[in-house]
This record gives sequence, structure tokens and C-alpha cells, in this order.
Amino acid sequence: MILKYDLPKSAESKITLTGDERIYYAVPIDIDEAGNFTNDSYFVVTTSRICIIRGKDTKEYTIKDFDKASAEPGIGGGLLTARKGDTHTVLAHYSSKHLSRYAYIARGINILISGRFEEVISPEYEKMCPICGRAIPGTKTCPKCSGKGGFLSVFAKMAGPYKKDFLGIFLVMVFVAVTTLLNPEVQKHLINDVLSKDGKLSTALIYLSLMFTFSVAIVILNIIKSNASARLGSKIAADLRKQLFEKYQKLPLSFINDRRPGELLNRITQDTRFISDFMADVFCNLFAILFIFIWDVIFMMVLNLKLALLTFILVPFVSVLMITFRKTMSRIFGLQYRKNDDVASNLQDVISGMRVVKTYGKEKDESERFKAVSETFAVIQKKNERFWGMFDFFVNVLMGMGLVIVVYFGGMDVLGDKMSAGELYQFIAYTLLLFQYIGWLGRLPRELSRLTSSLERIYDVLAQDVHEEPDTVREIDIKGEITFDHATF
Repeated sequence: MILKYDLPKSAESKITLTGDERIYYAVPIDIDEAGNFTNDSYFVVTTSRICIIRGKDTKEYTIKDFDKASAEPGIGGGLLTARKGDTHTVLAHYSSKHLSRYAYIARGINILISGRFEEVISPEYEKMCPICGRAIPGTKTCPKCSGKGGFLSVFAKMAGPYKKDFLGIFLVMVFVAVTTLLNPEVQKHLINDVLSKDGKLSTALIYLSLMFTFSVAIVILNIIKSNASARLGSKIAADLRKQLFEKYQKLPLSFINDRRPGELLNRITQDTRFISDFMADVFCNLFAILFIFIWDVIFMMVLNLKLALLTFILVPFVSVLMITFRKTMSRIFGLQYRKNDDVASNLQDVISGMRVVKTYGKEKDESERFKAVSETFAVIQKKNERFWGMFDFFVNVLMGMGLVIVVYFGGMDVLGDKMSAGELYQFIAYTLLLFQYIGWLGRLPRELSRLTSSLERIYDVLAQDVHEEPDTVREIDIKGEITFDHATF
């Protein structure tokens, strides 16, 4: 956790260091004395002074004038106070995102008050990126601001060695999309040429054979697509596990000691499993659905422009609803996956250290700690699933209203001989596909949030630089002789 930010020149110019004095801590103050958010205030601690910079105003205190500093948490934020006898001085107000940071600052001030010049270093990760303000997904640095890229670049790195596999799956997806879109066309001709006109049995058998062929083809292609995606997901997960394990062997002990054992284990087991699940459950349908979605809209407009426009009336509402809550879903489900990772990490830490826990009789303490972490995850998961249930319900209601519009106005056109019964059936089939895939795309941000969190945590490890040790090994001529000279037993 950062305890010494780079001060802007306007703030740095207000601090004059004397002699051996130097800055130990410099952190933002994001709430002013009136309780309003601010972005031009800083709390600076040198070896002998406390400087509070608020815009153009500066207050200074001598550290030796205080007996003790305290970081007092509250609702939505906290206070940093300093005591001299019975007199308490409020030094800074801050929001909840700086609670841990100011706790370390208070500890550092107390060390300076005691006469020791030891600088406190926080081993905690930053929860929010100080540059872009985004939540950091369980990595030490922000993937977007550290130059390691966001989701697309990380996904491209993962997919790079498997271009042929992805191309094969993509081609199967195209065939699935084509057969899915052609099936309603055959059904339209069956209704118009046979059922509505008392057509021949031979003609009906031809259309039924085509429908059966397309249906069987869709099933077979989907099986091939799912199996290929599952195999590719397993292959990627296995390769990532191998890369992570080899990286762990090469990384310095400082990196290993900076992470919990459960956290390191989850990168290899849980995060790679999420990637494999995404490939098997989501990616196998992604491009096929996008392809079908685009051509579905085109076919609907060609069939009946007026009816298509009436159907699309509700699509903007569904789209706005999804776009509005896209970041919310990414944030809340990203938090859920990180808390799930914390639960697994804590469990692994306790189990691997069970001998130590039992030796010192800490079973009750560890049980309470794990219970607290587990309950936090359960509360977040419950809230998220409640939100998802309501969101999915409203999306389905809007899409159901669209289908009612199609049936009513399409039925009126059929009765008025403006549209055939087969065309209406085909249009309804395309409408069902459209709303089905809109609903599927609405669930996509949730899955992408899960995948993004896993990929960023994995590549946070793989992107670490490993400094090769110089080869200083030299051959030694060992004869294998032992000589006892003036030895007694």
C-alpha cells in the first residue's frame, strides 16, 4: 500500500526541509474540514513535522508536541487525531478507501514520537488504483495503468499460441449459425406451400426431411463445437498451470513471501479452472450468437420492415438497461469473485498451517476469522443474486412484451392478406432467436467479469520480471579422501 505519494509541485513547494529532515509519508486528504470531498489536500509527515496542505493553506505541527496519534474509523471514513495530555487535535478527515492507509500513518507517527526514525512499510495491496481510480482485481498493480493491458490484450496473450484451435471453433460456429438461420426458412415454405394450400405429401416430406437434416446438423455441430471448446479450455488451463508453476520456481523469495500460500495456490487451481469453464460454457457460443444476432436482424427487416421496427421498439430499452448496469454487474460480481478467492485462500492457509494452529491452541481464533470471511462472501453473493434475479426478470418482461407485439400486429397482417402465415411463423422464430440472444448477451458481462479477474491475476504473476542469476558455478576436483589430523573423540 502506498504511504508516500508523489506530491504535485504546488504542494511540494509549500514544504521546506531543513538539515537531515526528509519526508517519510505523504498521502491524500480526500475530505475537508466541512465534510466535503476534496482533491487538492495532502497529509505529509517528515522526520520532525506534520504538514497539512489544503489548497493554498498549510498547517504545521511538531511531532514532539504530541504524545500519541490515533486513526479512528467511523461510518464511511475516519479521523486521524493526535493527543497531547487531555487535548485532542483532529489532523485529517478521510474516506473509507484510506482507512488502512491512515492506520499505518498513525503507527509511523507514534514511532517518530518515541524517538525512533523507522519508516513504516505496508505489505498490503492497493484496493483502488491511485491513477485511474478503478478497483484493482486482486493484483499488486493496476493491469490497465501498469502497461500490462486490460482484458483484450491479456486475452490476446492467452489466445496467441492457439490460433488454429480458435479458427477451427470459429468455422464450426459459422456453420451452426447458418443452419440455425436456414431452419425457419424451410418451416415457412412448409406452411405456405403445403399446409396452407393442401400441398402434396411428397412436397411435405421434402420439407420435413430438410428440417430433420438441419436439426440433426445443428445438434451434431453443437456437440463438435462444445467438445472442441472444452478441449481447448482444458489445454489452455493445463498450459497456464504449467507456466505458473515454473514461474513460481523462478521468482524470488520476496515475491513468494509477499503473497499468501492460498493466494498462490488459487492462481494455479481456481483461476485456471474459471478460464476452462468460460471456454466450455461461454466462448463456444460467443461468435455463433453474434453472427446469428446480426443476420437475424437483417432477415427480420427484409421479411417485414414495419413489424421489425415495432419489434425493435423495446430493444433500445433492453439495451439501455444492460448498458446502464454493465459496469455495476462488472463491479459487484468482480467483488464476489475476489471474496470467493479470499475464502479459498484463507482456507488453504489454515489447512496448510493446521499443525501450528493446534500447537498454539488457536483453533477458535482461526474458526472465527474464517467464519467472518465466509459470512462476508455469503452476504455479497446473496445481494448479487437478488440483484441478478430482479434484473433478469425485467429483461425477460420487456422481451416478452416484444413477442406479444409481433404476434398481434403480425396476426393482423395475416388476416389482412399482407403477410402469409409461413412468413409470420418465420418472423416469430427470428424474434425468439433475437430475444434469446439478447438475454444471453445480458449475462455476458457477468461471465466476462469472472474471466477478467482470473486472467489479470494469472498474468500479474506471469508478467513478473525474473532476474537471471549469473552462472558462477565452477568445477571442483573432489578426490573423496578424508584425513583425521589431531582429531580426538
